[in-house]
Amino acid sequence: MANDVNNIANVNLEEDGRECNISNIFNPTDEQMNTIIHSLNTLNQVEILNIIGSFNISIDRDTIKKKMELIQYLIYGFKKGMFNERLFNELRSQAFNPDIDSTDGFFFSFEADVPTITKEGLETFLKDWNEVKDDKTIEFLELNNQSATFLVTKHTDKFIFDKESMFSIKYNDEKRAKVEVHFDKSIVYVQTTNTVIYNAIKTIIKEFLQELLDIEKLYITPPKMSKNLSLTFNDDFTAATEENSVHPNTIKLLDILLELDAPSSSFSGFECVNITLDHEDTINRKDAKSKIVSQNYGGGDLLKNKVVKDLILSNRIIYDIEFIIEYNHVDNEGDISKQLVTVGMINDRKSSLRIFIKNSDYNIRNVIKNAYSELTRVFISNYGQSQLRNEDNIKKLLGLS
Repeated sequence: MANDVNNIANVNLEEDGRECNISNIFNPTDEQMNTIIHSLNTLNQVEILNIIGSFNISIDRDTIKKKMELIQYLIYGFKKGMFNERLFNELRSQAFNPDIDSTDGFFFSFEADVPTITKEGLETFLKDWNEVKDDKTIEFLELNNQSATFLVTKHTDKFIFDKESMFSIKYNDEKRAKVEVHFDKSIVYVQTTNTVIYNAIKTIIKEFLQELLDIEKLYITPPKMSKNLSLTFNDDFTAATEENSVHPNTIKLLDILLELDAPSSSFSGFECVNITLDHEDTINRKDAKSKIVSQNYGGGDLLKNKVVKDLILSNRIIYDIEFIIEYNHVDNEGDISKQLVTVGMINDRKSSLRIFIKNSDYNIRNVIKNAYSELTRVFISNYGQSQLRNEDNIKKLLGLS
């Protein structure tokens, strides 16, 4: 490995984009070098190759085949000043802060009359707020049409005992997530895969909103998923049936799901592959989460399965749903391509609504990230509507019209 590394790697040294720049030599400190080694050992080989590939660093795969050989090469390159600090930051971020850019997240809502929010107002408030909060910080990122994005961090001091020095060492344990607060819709999105991080960040956001909006006690709840179907008329419009056999929570969830298959979205080919409903014996709907059974049926779209439709028509609540859908996007050649994504939604009526993509192929990471952004956009847009957007299709799906 100490031989001429340029024989086994080609580094594009152009100054633009994410490529390494020879005029910006990075000489890691001992602490940074330890972090590089730790990051490389935490990431798998495919993840490392995709990260360095995004910096236009290519290697001779005939010479470097194993992960350990790849790690040794990168360590050697960092020590020789071949790579810039941005590569170090990316490796560290992907190894230790994957939640910041995850395709998973939780929604909750809050009850408040919100005035018009301004960028200047948020910046002034957060400057003062962060100065007096020792264990938490909120970094303001952007404001777009009454939707603000923040990077929220919870700091906790923890200790470990070093047997070599025989002293305890204090370190800062961080829980961090990107947060979107949609002030106009009274809904908050926390981007993370971790429920512990979600709950910690939710507590901070509640405190932040209480003080920002000057509310003594702010109530936060799962997203309000409740809509009713309108009357169904006969062909002669001489009689009407009131459709109350479908739970209002399920109606709203179906409206969102059908929105994904609408011509205006970037998705098509919706197919439900797994669904979980509350237990038929649940009397107290508040206890539905603890009394659920999974209804799995093989073949085809489960929402078109008669057994599942009958369960929905018996006032059962959808707690968990998983579906496959095509994401239509423009590829690198400018052509329209379809990427199958597996999406999960957990409708936890005590805590949150969670939306995530299960695909984990790093080679299509950017496509999956874009698909996830579109998913959350569709949900937020539909959630903010006072009327059902797909009522006719809901009735048709359930055989009510």
